[in-house]
Amino acid sequence: YFVGDVSDEAFAQQTIDKTAHTFQKIDFLINNAGTGTFGPTESFSGQSWDTIFDTNVKGTFLFSKAVLPWMKEAKKGHIISVASDVAKRVFDGGALYCSSKYAQHAFTEALRKEVRRDGIKVSTVYSGLVDTMFHPEPQGSESHKDWLSCEDMADSIFYIMNQPAHVVIDELMIHPLSQEY
Repeated sequence: YFVGDVSDEAFAQQTIDKTAHTFQKIDFLINNAGTGTFGPTESFSGQSWDTIFDTNVKGTFLFSKAVLPWMKEAKKGHIISVASDVAKRVFDGGALYCSSKYAQHAFTEALRKEVRRDGIKVSTVYSGLVDTMFHPEPQGSESHKDWLSCEDMADSIFYIMNQPAHVVIDELMIHPLSQEY
């Protein structure tokens, strides 16, 4: 595996190229890096904006850009971006995070239209509350007991990946039953 900054173009390109050379192809790319800061808009700096957008939007762009030549050459592939349900709804205190996820949504929509004629599928998963290290309470906390698990997310992505060649799931919205939205 690779450890690095998803907003670093050289890292994205090297990661994709090394993977493609090792396996002789890349069938799937799953963009799943994310960060967020929450609170009143005036409490944040331009650096807060840059950090969130660099991870949530630029990372998706750079890895997608890097994988496209490999997928175009193969005339197939599937790019799946894990966004958030807040790309489609917003909440008080979420201006930076919500806008980054909306931008990720817009990028993925445009990319889908751009590359479908090349045989490349593009999908977006919009998740609600998932029990991960993203939240301030520790993973597995009692307050998270009814949230989606990482396994729930993996199952959803696996479902998207395992459609027939002529089928693409453009978008999948998934929430825990207990989440009010």
